[in-house]
Amino acid sequence: MAFESSARSWLSVDRTTRGRCEQVGVTSRGEWAAAARRRGESRRLCRFAVYERDGLPCHDCGNSITRETVASRRLYRCPRCQPG
Repeated sequence: MAFESSARSWLSVDRTTRGRCEQVGVTSRGEWAAAARRRGESRRLCRFAVYERDGLPCHDCGNSITRETVASRRLYRCPRCQPG
């Protein structure tokens, strides 16, 4: 009984995750890419919300994306949309 319940839970999670990815996309939304292209950003950069976009405007709020180093890794974020 416990195994059956657990298996059903995982199937539900799998369907939810796939559905969510199909609904919102994995990397960016189409309108982000369109707005970035209008600003003249490269096709490669407009695919991402923040990755390697330091100094460029956030797709959602227009604030500048910042680049920080955390544990020897690059971290890109919008200070307004992703405080902390």
